[in-house]
Amino acid sequence: QMLWWVNLVLLASFLTQASTGMFHDAIAFRIFEPLHSFNGWLLVILAVSHIVLNWNWIKTNFIARFI
Repeated sequence: QMLWWVNLVLLASFLTQASTGMFHDAIAFRIFEPLHSFNGWLLVILAVSHIVLNWNWIKTNFIARFI
């Protein structure tokens, strides 16, 4: 349940970061700067959360095969 929400918000955050990066010339700087900066940190936090929530799957499918 929690992973589903993290994935959904992670997708939205990724799309926001990509669009603000691609269209930064069309967005006023006073809106772009805080939105892009805040969302960048949010994206990192969500990516780490995604890895933590999937850690058992990662161990089973990748780490166990190479050790």
